[in-house]
Amino acid sequence: MKAFKKKFDRFHDHVFGEHRSNKEGVKEFVPKDIVDDLIAGGTDTSATTVDWAMSELMKQPHLIQKAIEELDRVIGRETWVEDKDIAQLPCIDAIMKETMRKHPVACNARTTSGS
Repeated sequence: MKAFKKKFDRFHDHVFGEHRSNKEGVKEFVPKDIVDDLIAGGTDTSATTVDWAMSELMKQPHLIQKAIEELDRVIGRETWVEDKDIAQLPCIDAIMKETMRKHPVACNARTTSGS
């Protein structure tokens, strides 16, 4: 979590630095909360999907163990999973696909006919 915070802080610093260099002499400033909202807009559905995956996995602890073993074997404990690794992680891939099948991210649009 601390490593993520450092990366996130560096990202904020970069965004603010770009803003300052592009707006020299201008008194406007983009608050940190707006940048946070922009980022959160793209991560909220991902976080919800992970929450659903964890709740489904709690019902089947043997799958948790299988996923951990697969991650340890393919990735190890010192590195992060990247997109390119998914092809080597069929169990993790199947868990995420099943989660998205059971709990789709797409919003359910509704139409009304009349009042």
